[in-house]
Amino acid sequence: MQKIALCLFFFGYFSEAKLPEYITPCPITDSSCLKEHAQATLKALLNDGDRKFKIPRLYPLIIPELELGTGGLTLRIKNLTVEGIEDGILDTVKFDPINKKALVKIVLPYSRMFGNYTAKGHILILTLDSADKGEVIARGGEFTWNFDYILEKRNGDEYAKITNDSISFKIEKAEMYFKNIVNGNERLSNSTNELLNSEWKTVVEDFGPPIAQTIKGVYNLILGSYFQRIPFNQLFVLK
Repeated sequence: MQKIALCLFFFGYFSEAKLPEYITPCPITDSSCLKEHAQATLKALLNDGDRKFKIPRLYPLIIPELELGTGGLTLRIKNLTVEGIEDGILDTVKFDPINKKALVKIVLPYSRMFGNYTAKGHILILTLDSADKGEVIARGGEFTWNFDYILEKRNGDEYAKITNDSISFKIEKAEMYFKNIVNGNERLSNSTNELLNSEWKTVVEDFGPPIAQTIKGVYNLILGSYFQRIPFNQLFVLK
């Protein structure tokens, strides 16, 4: 069983807002245009985000608390910093306006996550009960986000709302280091980190999906913020 508890950002009802200058509307079925201008939008949000839409800066992205559970192990990370989103590449952006479906594929060549961890439980052949600083590096990451959306009428305009969504992922390599992972024993901590790295594929099978859900949550937050406040026919060229 996997679970994720993510304390990130809160947003409720938004009033209508004007289209930001950094967003260029594209024909909704023109995937090439969508990809180009969505990439430009992400670049515009890197350093400052957009307070009007309650979108945080993306470089670096700081998550106050992230909890990952695999059934046997609970890993809680506080003040998690995520680096690498700034180098993310939007490989594919597709909208199907007839069936109201969309696909976004994001390539992260390199990402680094670090923070203060607490680990309790079992993973591989290990029993853990420790807390200190931890770091995970992922190389060659690909994340594919699929979602459905509906259009809701409000004050004479139509606004999109994301409904069902899912994310799949793959990475080429993961490296990790958890300081003091075996409490008070540096030698065992080093050998435990070596084991985790030698079995990184198994570790990623357990913890990769919740991390992917976190990445999905960030992109859902960004797109959902625009969907809630900007009429659909202003975000996209529909005819």
